[in-house]
Amino acid sequence: AETGQHCVEFLRRNQLGRTTFILLDKVAHLKAQMYATTTRTPEGVKRLFDLVAVKNKIYLPAFYKALGDTIVATELEQASRIAYGAKRWRVVTLQGQLIDTSGTMTGGGHAVARGGMSSTLVEPVSQDEMGEMERQVNELTNMARDVAMKRASLETERDRMLSSLSEISVVISKAEMEVEALKGQIPDIQDRIKSLRQHQGVSVEDKTRIAELTKQVDKERNALNKAK
Repeated sequence: AETGQHCVEFLRRNQLGRTTFILLDKVAHLKAQMYATTTRTPEGVKRLFDLVAVKNKIYLPAFYKALGDTIVATELEQASRIAYGAKRWRVVTLQGQLIDTSGTMTGGGHAVARGGMSSTLVEPVSQDEMGEMERQVNELTNMARDVAMKRASLETERDRMLSSLSEISVVISKAEMEVEALKGQIPDIQDRIKSLRQHQGVSVEDKTRIAELTKQVDKERNALNKAK
């Protein structure tokens, strides 16, 4: 039970989702039951449990807990004959069809799943090795979190720069419009100045006006140059 609790805490801590654990000490009572029906299967067929080969028999009660007395039939006709006989059996075919004791049938299809129960036994892992693996998982988790934070920061900066670029485009467009307006005013002002200068007997008032217009032309020319 303690080992199972450690496994659950490991899944929760590393956000690995959910799974099911079978505690060996909780299924030890099945040792006597799991061999009680070996000589009473119909048509001489084997149970799925009887086909399980393990390197350490300590794990057999866990397999019996999961498989029970499910019988393996060669095809659906035999499976139906056994499942719906005098005694109801849970039967699975070599094609993956399953008839439950309730009579419902599921599974089958074109593709047969293979390799779900490997004969290769995983070597036991020591506490030190488990601790090292947990350290590596935590390190990788922290690295992934840092990368996600950096990515979010870069995306925020990108959005800010795109917004600034849009504002700059508006300012440039407005400045270009002002430049064009100034360009249109300069010829008219220059013509007025030329006309005033050609007029004989320029009064003090006209001279003052000419000076103001000349000053305005220079001012607008400077503004035009700055806009460029």
